[in-house]
Amino acid sequence: MREDFVYRYYMPTEIVMTVDVFEVLPELVARYGERPLLVTGKHAVRRTGMLDLALAALPEAVLYDAVEENPGTKTCEAGAARCREADCDCVLALGGGSAIDAAKAIALLAVNPGHCADYFGGNAPHATPLPIIAIPTTAGTGSETTPYAVLVDEERRVKRTIGAPDLFPRLAILDPGLTTTVPREVTLATGLDALSQGMEGLLSRKATRAGNVLALE
Repeated sequence: MREDFVYRYYMPTEIVMTVDVFEVLPELVARYGERPLLVTGKHAVRRTGMLDLALAALPEAVLYDAVEENPGTKTCEAGAARCREADCDCVLALGGGSAIDAAKAIALLAVNPGHCADYFGGNAPHATPLPIIAIPTTAGTGSETTPYAVLVDEERRVKRTIGAPDLFPRLAILDPGLTTTVPREVTLATGLDALSQGMEGLLSRKATRAGNVLALE
């Protein structure tokens, strides 16, 4: 592929902003599958009641709630095994950047051979990952509109990235109401995360006019 363009902009993710997301969730998810794997963390969405609302809206969903902060490769590989065993046809992430990044790796490994390590460094998957739907509950990472999953490589004890065009979520559902239950400290941290990423985009040597507009906003 040519790399000598001035710049390229590619954003295949459909973004839907709504309120009362769980009321419209069945209709939106049905466009991508009938049996989603619901990927989330261990505590926050359960404590706030979001998990109960999601499961009530999607009775066919299969729950995988083992994602830790800074998800590891073993967690993602176990999630992919769960996805295959349950014959899920799409992956729904509910949570912050960790849940969304884990969902991407799970969607890839559910239909491709090998382990996370086989796809670090931009190695392309053989088969198209399962459709990914992302419902972020924080404003920090923007992972709901990127093709990257940042994971902890437990073998090397470092963070590494899986990236592929097909890892863009098909759908990002934004409900501002979901952020109101986030603890103050997390709101501050994720807000600064978003601010720093916007600044980084503006100052990057690879900054573009399209990216600058988004970074400023």
